[in-house]
Amino acid sequence: MANEKLISQICTIQRGLGIIEGVSYGLTDSAGKALADAVQMIDETIKEMLEDGK
Repeated sequence: MANEKLISQICTIQRGLGIIEGVSYGLTDSAGKALADAVQMIDETIKEMLEDGK
């Protein structure tokens, strides 16, 4: 049950990151790049967490 909740939470975070990433495309170059970089950092950290948890 705990794993299902964790997976659900990670999916929610990834959906939120997708929204942020989509919005970043409509911003100025510097603001959009900053948001895209932040999304990538968070996404990579999530991937590492999932790999460590296996």
